[in-house]
Amino acid sequence: MVLYEAVRPLRDVCFNAGSYLYFERRILSVMYEAGLRAASDWHARGPLVDHLDEPAVSLAAPVD
Repeated sequence: MVLYEAVRPLRDVCFNAGSYLYFERRILSVMYEAGLRAASDWHARGPLVDHLDEPAVSLAAPVD
């Protein structure tokens, strides 16, 4: 399984703790544009792969 780092827009005045609950058309448009820029930047750089730390001991029961 390949995990990729999340694509997130840069912090801006339109993003705060309640920004995803704010539905004013102008703010949603600003958020949308920020998301497009973040996705374009991510696509231009190429995906950054995230790595999971391997557990020291397997937590799964052996399968026979």
